[in-house]
Amino acid sequence: MENPTPLSEAKKVALDKLTASLGPEYVEFLVIQGPEVLNARVESFMQYEATLLGQVQDQIASAMPIRYVSVPDEEARPRPLRVEVKNYSGKEGENLILWIREIEMAMRSGLITLDHQQVSLAISKLDGRAREWALTCSTSVDIAFLTWESLKSQLLQVFSPPNPAYRVRSRFLSTRQGKNELSYYVQELRTLMAAMQSDTLPEAVHVTIFMEGLRTGIARTEVFRVHPPLLKRL
Repeated sequence: MENPTPLSEAKKVALDKLTASLGPEYVEFLVIQGPEVLNARVESFMQYEATLLGQVQDQIASAMPIRYVSVPDEEARPRPLRVEVKNYSGKEGENLILWIREIEMAMRSGLITLDHQQVSLAISKLDGRAREWALTCSTSVDIAFLTWESLKSQLLQVFSPPNPAYRVRSRFLSTRQGKNELSYYVQELRTLMAAMQSDTLPEAVHVTIFMEGLRTGIARTEVFRVHPPLLKRL
């Protein structure tokens, strides 16, 4: 429609939208009211439209997932994990092999790779007679144990019981579940098997000892029914 009142281009666009929304009769009525009324109504419509557009944009922005900027170097860098290890004192009945495995696991998890750090960690987890021995082997710990492998080797020589292979094998052959939970019994056998790596028994013997050591009950009946070929599968 022809508009006798001079308007800016933006207001003309707004007036066209107003005409489409409310009809030409309403716009003609505004024109009759005079340029001030027409301008005021068009400006009011433009403000309403801008407010509505802003609300829509805000809703779209809030619905979009937040994107985090990743830092590849930081993400890829491994982080040390602290693992608790019980102290070893060299008393009879303590499992030196198991303690050594726990220490080495703590070294790997803690990203401890330098020789002096590994030696320091191991000695910090010694107690009693074993700690006294380590600290008095030489004029200083640095001289006595240059590497963890050196400390481990000497610990095994000094604190391993006489004929350790026989002792571990004998204990493995005599192990029974008794009143213990099945999981505890299996873990005890696995620990002894790990200690026998240098003089291991056939897998069939492992399975036989495990089955014979089970106490009478549902677990024993089920194991004898399945008859696992490998103890590692339990």
